[in-house]
Amino acid sequence: IYRYTQDLIRFLDDVEEGVYIQHTIEDILMNVDGKQLVTEAFYLYALQLTLLDDYIEGPVRERILMAYFRYKGQPDLFSEV
Repeated sequence: IYRYTQDLIRFLDDVEEGVYIQHTIEDILMNVDGKQLVTEAFYLYALQLTLLDDYIEGPVRERILMAYFRYKGQPDLFSEV
């Protein structure tokens, strides 16, 4: 799920920055096929989160998140405040 999200965000950022010269977000959303692909990409992300919520119990998800944060270290959430 994390990799899918990062790839989707990177693609949208690349389009916005002009990596794909002939495409912009507006052009993609004006095209029928592009609109369908973007919608399906967000639908698949939502489906992954829904399945994660259904198949992994709350306490287990919480333990997974805590283990991840302990492994990676706590991010500095208040550095910009």
